[in-house]
Amino acid sequence: MRVNHNKKSIGLVTALCMALALFIISGCGSESSSPSVKQYAGKVAYIGDPSGTLADEIDQIFVNSVQYDGSSTDMPVFIAAQNVLSLTEDQKQWIRDTFANGEPIVVVHGGETEINALYTVLGLEKTYTLPEGLPEGQNYAELFAIVQLTDKIAIWTMYPPTVGRPVSDDPDAPQGDEDTDSDEDQLDRAEMFLDWIDEEIKRSSALKVNFAASMANKVEASKAIAAVAGENAELTAVAKSFHVTNNFSAYGNYYTVTYYIYSCHSFSESDGKEYDWFYVRQEGQLNAKNAYKGIQNWYLGLQTDNIHYYIGSYRMNNWMDGLTQQGSGVSLVQSSPANENKSEQVTSGVSVNISGKVGFSGKGATGDVGAGLTITNSKSFSVKDCDLVNNSGDKFNNANWSYNFKKASQTAYFAYSALNEPPLLSRSLFQPVNQWVWKFSSDIRDKNQNWFYSQFDVDLINSMGGVVLFWVGQPPSHSVYPNTWKEKIPLPFPPLIVAQRNLDFNSSKGSSTALDITVSRDWTASSNQPWCQLQQSAGTAANTHINITVDENTTGAGRTAVLTFKTADGKGTATTTVFQPK
Repeated sequence: MRVNHNKKSIGLVTALCMALALFIISGCGSESSSPSVKQYAGKVAYIGDPSGTLADEIDQIFVNSVQYDGSSTDMPVFIAAQNVLSLTEDQKQWIRDTFANGEPIVVVHGGETEINALYTVLGLEKTYTLPEGLPEGQNYAELFAIVQLTDKIAIWTMYPPTVGRPVSDDPDAPQGDEDTDSDEDQLDRAEMFLDWIDEEIKRSSALKVNFAASMANKVEASKAIAAVAGENAELTAVAKSFHVTNNFSAYGNYYTVTYYIYSCHSFSESDGKEYDWFYVRQEGQLNAKNAYKGIQNWYLGLQTDNIHYYIGSYRMNNWMDGLTQQGSGVSLVQSSPANENKSEQVTSGVSVNISGKVGFSGKGATGDVGAGLTITNSKSFSVKDCDLVNNSGDKFNNANWSYNFKKASQTAYFAYSALNEPPLLSRSLFQPVNQWVWKFSSDIRDKNQNWFYSQFDVDLINSMGGVVLFWVGQPPSHSVYPNTWKEKIPLPFPPLIVAQRNLDFNSSKGSSTALDITVSRDWTASSNQPWCQLQQSAGTAANTHINITVDENTTGAGRTAVLTFKTADGKGTATTTVFQPK
């Protein structure tokens, strides 16, 4: 077990002792009022002694912990941020092996330097940046986790909360109640991480079983992909995805925004050009119930009725920096949901056909679909008492939505007036779904901008009304308390050259077979073993058929070779592993 000596731990022990004493005094029949702590069922490994606001809560939840042993790769790894930059080569290799085995790698209380250092260890491009809008002096992630699963790479981040008194643009706006980051709040955030890690691992285990069955007998990955890419097939069914989940909190409210990103490359279109396609789904789990304090009535001694704080609006804007003008090479093909007011529910859906050869890349599955692909997806969600505005395209190709809730109204009676409750969705859980498709010309890849900006705005509202004046209530007033978070979301580009992942020879005897790659530019090919030869070491987009010959295997053991295919300009690479039995 990991030992963490700090004041909060000592306080927790003291509180537990006092609770035990009260339990003994009050008798065995009394009920405990302490909230139960959810715990992780499996083991976790630690490197270093994590500190920070959620370190103690992680201790309470992940109780079955061990220190790094350098061998076990079947459990999540928690790394103290201060240890990331001093990892040994053995530790780095163990982390890579654990990551490749589909287990989460977690950095506790890390900043950009530490998290990008982890990216380097994992062989990923350093794309992590902290969002704008974090509380002053708190430029770190409380928890950062990354996991590589069968069908995706998923990232989950919890940022420190904004606490204190909300600040309004209106200098005359009333001040709210003091808000602090309590131990209970911190436990809530740590349990959100537990929910995510449980869900991802359970889903990954099921997918591993299904994926192994679908790839039985090492069916060529391109054929497996083509088999599922039929009429109305979802891109999610055939391409590996990239999921990013960011968790923000302010004044007790929790805002979780997840991005599901899928990409593919079209090698042949009617205009003879190549394009990169990105389907993005942005889902919110926006819980506004904690900041809401209900109606404080004037007849209890106040000058007016007072309601704080509920949501006035959510705004979500997504764009490619410097590429939001016509002729930039970025096109917004589709965006949904569309404007629809006076509705209680809307449906966000996309349906786009990509023609020609389309290539995908993923763990254990690489291939192309020669007949094109139809991307489809739709989700419905409640928008009662909410005006939905799709502003997408107001900067030519940005994806931009606002969800505006009705403000608290007022009812006038004979001798007084009173504020009414604001809409339920403005003070509870709201779950919007935004979807869009971007089409990039081939030169966008050359700009090395593998990310897009996403800005999330939240307006809290404080309403005052219910004034008694000559038996008539004055119109209510509403003060706005804005919050803004702006971040860079990774945008992984699809491969420029596609080849099947595995190629098996069924006999130890010398033999030959053919392999087709998908590419629309000049290419080269090579083998890393002399017993596996390629008839063609280079070709063009019109000549992608390759003959592969293996010598007789007299070694008495199975052997492998790696074929490497590259575009002549060096921008695309693919590999095929060749296996020959003994």
